[in-house]
Amino acid sequence: MKSVLQFLGGAAGWIAAQTGVLAILPHGGQVAVQAIATVLGVLGIRNAHTAPEPIAEWLARTGHGWKTVTGVVVALVGALLSPDVVGALPQGVAHIVQVLGTVLAALGLYHAQVKR
Repeated sequence: MKSVLQFLGGAAGWIAAQTGVLAILPHGGQVAVQAIATVLGVLGIRNAHTAPEPIAEWLARTGHGWKTVTGVVVALVGALLSPDVVGALPQGVAHIVQVLGTVLAALGLYHAQVKR
């Protein structure tokens, strides 16, 4: 359960950074929160082999071998189609696509560690 909480703590910090919630903090506070969230996310993925059985079963039902690659491709498409590059997607939509791709890739990495 510890790995799940670490992973969720990292995800919550990352989502807060992506949504702009951390803008209320001074820059140093934003960096500190992002650094802590990153460490929690990495520790959660690293220790995922201790995940509770229901989580491992749910991840197994979603299949394996596709989440990480698909997530990276989706995030890359969102980045390339953003207004800063090609401009095919509005800024908000491109950002959402990037976030969804990153979340999917993180779930894939977590699942790979759960299977160990």
